[in-house]
Amino acid sequence: MRFRLIVAFIACALLLPVQAEGRTRATLRVVVSTPLTVRGAHFRPRESVRLSIVMGTRTLSRQLRAGRLGGFTVQFVGVRLERCTIPLVITARGAVTGLVRAFLLPVDCAQP
Repeated sequence: MRFRLIVAFIACALLLPVQAEGRTRATLRVVVSTPLTVRGAHFRPRESVRLSIVMGTRTLSRQLRAGRLGGFTVQFVGVRLERCTIPLVITARGAVTGLVRAFLLPVDCAQP
């Protein structure tokens, strides 16, 4: 009986690192530019997340909780993403996941 318990313990100890490495990295992306909508995925389920967005000199932030599958969607009403002129930096810090960043550089837009 004791031998089985030791074997089971060793098997669990060997499998835990494999499961941790197989975890998908958390991601952030802009879904809609007006109003600015950001979606996060692959955070820990129900994890507390601090989301910050820097657009030029403007900073927006929200404290939120990921859903039961580890995702969230945040809409910033009245905020429009200006892709032609301003770079965008999105950061999210989860209590367990840690820091996740996304960058959008300005694109060349045709002048009217």
